[in-house]
Amino acid sequence: MASVICEIPIDLFISRKRRLGFTHGDLMFTDGSGKLIFRLLDNRSSSSSSTTITTKDKSKRSPRVVQLLDDKGNPIFSISRNDVGWQGCRGDSKDVIFEVKKTLQSFWRREVEVFLGSDSSGGFNSILKMRGFPFQRSCTIYEGNSVVGQTSLMYKLGMAIVRRRRFRLTIFPGSIDHALLVALIVIYYQGNI
Repeated sequence: MASVICEIPIDLFISRKRRLGFTHGDLMFTDGSGKLIFRLLDNRSSSSSSTTITTKDKSKRSPRVVQLLDDKGNPIFSISRNDVGWQGCRGDSKDVIFEVKKTLQSFWRREVEVFLGSDSSGGFNSILKMRGFPFQRSCTIYEGNSVVGQTSLMYKLGMAIVRRRRFRLTIFPGSIDHALLVALIVIYYQGNI
């Protein structure tokens, strides 16, 4: 799969589509015209089997795995929680390509650090940081001092109450794959969407 990189900022709109008979719906990422770009399949919302990532301790229950799918339903990332945070594997593989760890968690504010690829010692390199306020759907993704992505609620003039179930992800030009940024947003809000 080739990386998607643009020269201008783009917006993806995030919303949850509820399905009859399921307590959780699929999370949808669409462009400005409403075309589906990415979809998050939560194994709680589907009767089909999902990829499972084996834990080190076989006696533990297998972690909940969600899959980020492209517009055709092909898996891009499988995301699961581990002992220290979250991890993501490319497609249906079991090879971990990124890890996410919380560095600050308070009632209002959350900060996480993203580790990608492996260095010469077999570990991961910290490359991205995410800071924001999950309740307000406000999150900024940094690569060094540069902003590569940002979420915000969608306000309309005259609205007394702003709905939190639909919000926007703005992806700024750069070298970070759009699918990776979407996966990170899913992890950042981890069940709060």
